[in-house]
Amino acid sequence: TAAATETEFAVPDPTGKVQRFLVQMTPAKSGESRGTVVITATDISKLREAEEDRERLLAQLAAEKARWQATVESMLDPVTVSDAQGRATYMNAAYSRMVNRTIQAGLDLDQHAEHYQLCRPDGTIYDAEDLPLQKAALTGEEVRGEELVQRDPGGGEHVALWSAAPLRDDQGRVTGDYVRKVKLVR
Repeated sequence: TAAATETEFAVPDPTGKVQRFLVQMTPAKSGESRGTVVITATDISKLREAEEDRERLLAQLAAEKARWQATVESMLDPVTVSDAQGRATYMNAAYSRMVNRTIQAGLDLDQHAEHYQLCRPDGTIYDAEDLPLQKAALTGEEVRGEELVQRDPGGGEHVALWSAAPLRDDQGRVTGDYVRKVKLVR
């Protein structure tokens, strides 16, 4: 028996708008209907319009993301971003250069302070929920001028005042946050 086939047709209507149809041709199985072909045509215009809209929106989203990343990457101040649970997900080039580190994907929140060597001025490691980045994400509150010492892998210490603010969606829900160095202390 022959296999079913399908073909898509584009047909302009009298106004010039294109309607799209999926035409399927299926041969009858056997018996008295032998030699008969069942033809169905389905208007898929709305489906194709939705697919084109989706592709257009994805392209706009990709362009917006690229613009955002280029902006943050060109900033001279260190910047890092977290998800809504306070896990660091992004570090700009200025921050990475300053501390000679990159983001470690999948790092548990309770490991952030130790992994990134984030200390209080007295040298004690921060509790994860007290770090400016995590505090803003977890409480939804701004953090301003928090003094923090970060050790780099070479043993250098970077003391700075940091501020953090929650990132919110259009309904006001915290979706993450960002932190940036306000002032290098030493």
